[in-house]
This record gives sequence, C-alpha cells and structure tokens, in this order.
Amino acid sequence: MGYQKVGAFALLKAHGILEQQLKPLGYSVTWKEFSGGPQLLEGLKGGAVDFAHSGEAPPIFAQAARAPLLYIGYVPDGPKSEAILVPRDSPITEIDRAPWSATQRSTARTSDTARRVVATFSSGSNPG
Repeated sequence: MGYQKVGAFALLKAHGILEQQLKPLGYSVTWKEFSGGPQLLEGLKGGAVDFAHSGEAPPIFAQAARAPLLYIGYVPDGPKSEAILVPRDSPITEIDRAPWSATQRSTARTSDTARRVVATFSSGSNPG
C-alpha cells in the first residue's frame, strides 16, 4: 500500500484499519511511504506498490506516460478540511493581505492543496 504522510491513508495506517478489515479476507498490508502523488504513482507503475492514492493531477500525467492505472474510487473534494496557517504574530490576518506575487501564484500550483491556497489568495476571500 503506497501512502503519503498526510491524508486519509496515513490515518488508515496509523490506526491499522486496513489490516483489521483485510485480515479476515486473507490479505496482509505492507505500507510504503512516498513524498507525493507523482512519486507514489511512479511506484505503482514500477511495481513497488499494488495500491495507491493521489490528488487529481498526478494520475493524468501518469496515464499520459502510459502507466496502467485503474481508478477504483475517489474522495470528494473537501476544501473545508484544509487550513491556511501563519505564525501567531504574522502581519497576515486576512487572505487579501498576503504578499503573493503573480510568479508565486503560477509556480505554487504543484499540488491540490497549493492550488486551493493560491485560488483562495487570488480570489481575495477569507475562509475564516
């Protein structure tokens, strides 16, 4: 089972939920940590893992590289389950006061979380 440090699969691993559910069915689980979705899907393509999860973009690029992927499920987008944090004494107290340049907005779009942060900053909204 390929996983990343954050997300639902990290919780499954930490609590042994998959092991509990799959053991009666005759399956065992071995966990392998990856630094991100693209690396995890490369591990799937190369046979390092049999099962993986990722954000929306990495599978598109993996399929373009002819990775033999099969989608078996998805998790609906959960923008309210993510937060934008700054140090307590930061001058940034609202989204529209953050010092994001156009270059940072365009280069920070490397993950789903980063994309949401950039979109939030760009829209001038304050998610509270």
